[in-house]
Amino acid sequence: MIRLFIIFFGNYYSVMVEHTLYNAYTKVPMFEKSPLINFIRENSENKEVSTQMVREAVDYAIKEIPSFGGFILTAQEEGKMVGAIVVNKTGLNGGNPKHRVVYLSIHKDYHQQGIGSELIKKAIHFAKGDISLRVSYESETIELYKSLGFQPKYVEMRLSAKDLKRM
Repeated sequence: MIRLFIIFFGNYYSVMVEHTLYNAYTKVPMFEKSPLINFIRENSENKEVSTQMVREAVDYAIKEIPSFGGFILTAQEEGKMVGAIVVNKTGLNGGNPKHRVVYLSIHKDYHQQGIGSELIKKAIHFAKGDISLRVSYESETIELYKSLGFQPKYVEMRLSAKDLKRM
């Protein structure tokens, strides 16, 4: 586990935020895993996210299931989790991003304080800039991502097994 300390200077006060990096080598300690998964699910912008979906992304990142791996970066203030980002390696080359931001969750009391920006910047650094993410057209974070250099490239279209059954 790698711990990084960063001080954010807001409008009227500073926030001391500690970052922790987890990957296939450092893992997420068992006693931290369920609280991490619950934090990501409860604070996700996407309200359709299930515990199982988050668990799968976390397990993929730390290679608890067969995968290419990835990493998780958390932000804590005075021991309280205030943000988390899950990035999975795609295993793709040649024009496809090698990393994908699967989840970025910030506690509602810490929005607009730079925590999400800092987590994304660190993810870009650890991914060496080769990274993509998916965001809803309605998301308030689109401008943040653009300000950090992300560009809209494609529209994602999906077909699920449930959709096939209705046809």
